[in-house]
Amino acid sequence: MDILIISKEKDIIKKILISQIGNNHQILTTDNPITGLSLYNTLKPSVLFIDDDLDKINGIVFCQIIKELMVKNSISYKDLTIFMFLSKQNINNTKLKDLNINYFIATPIDKDLFTLQIATFFNNFKLGFNTTLEETVKKAQINQAETLPNFIEIENETLSVNYIYSPYLNLSGDLFNYWLDEDNKFLYGYLFDCTGHDLIAWRQTAKIKTIFNYAFRFYDKKVFKSLIEVMNNINEEILFQMDTDSDTSAYVVAIIFKLDIQNKKLYYIPAGMPNILLKDKLEYKEIELCSNLLGFSTDNYQEEVLDVSNAKEIVFCTDGLSDLLTLDNIQNKKDDITAIFIKLKNVFESNTK
Repeated sequence: MDILIISKEKDIIKKILISQIGNNHQILTTDNPITGLSLYNTLKPSVLFIDDDLDKINGIVFCQIIKELMVKNSISYKDLTIFMFLSKQNINNTKLKDLNINYFIATPIDKDLFTLQIATFFNNFKLGFNTTLEETVKKAQINQAETLPNFIEIENETLSVNYIYSPYLNLSGDLFNYWLDEDNKFLYGYLFDCTGHDLIAWRQTAKIKTIFNYAFRFYDKKVFKSLIEVMNNINEEILFQMDTDSDTSAYVVAIIFKLDIQNKKLYYIPAGMPNILLKDKLEYKEIELCSNLLGFSTDNYQEEVLDVSNAKEIVFCTDGLSDLLTLDNIQNKKDDITAIFIKLKNVFESNTK
């Protein structure tokens, strides 16, 4: 979500906003309405905070101007959420009724009341969007959900696979896939995490998933002979494609894997993924990983191997979950949470025969 603040109290407003919604959104500020018009056209914000008593161009006139703006591919005025800081002398201004302003905040600002208003708004409207854009987000949610594997698609006498997929703000920057080979001897898969939780992130995940799928298709056709070739190709494509469009310098955290089901060997290549979790009879143990992100450099990746003959479960997860498990005092969910759970059946029974 992009937010524009045009106010003499811009620093206070921004501080209160960050305290409620964190740093995951772009927030631009100014107290100059001319600069504000330029920023509005550049940013195309979803939410606008504005004073009614700005110098030269007051907030009411500013809203009249942007109401009539025609900007290609921008959010229309009716889809913009507006908070206006209103002085007593303008409370009865008849022009206000034509501007579709969503919220009025009395000045001088009561910080405690304003914080409560902000918390209420962003809890009820996570993205701060109205009808048209909200519908777009819902369609994107449906589209993203349709790309997920069937929940318990893999279930047999040797293993079962399922997952959790919980976006932070309606849309996720995480995506994954997993599948068995034709002979049911190997389980393949990938999991990745790109920046953001919005429509841009949704577009990125769709593009990046295509890159992963094509690389594994080449592997299946024997064009690529190893997982290393698969990951190196994915990295090259991300470096190339993200530098040729608006996703410049997009970095991706990822892991690809191959589980040899019969021999209980896990082959994997991490790219910035912090860890893998393995569960034995008693507890989950963290396997720490260290590697470059995708899209960061042209260095080649290395394959690693784990003996999972004594593992009851393998968990691949993005940092939204791993941070909750490994860091102290996290009171709220602050990121996408995605994980693949691979349960190995009859592990301990077979090891005692």
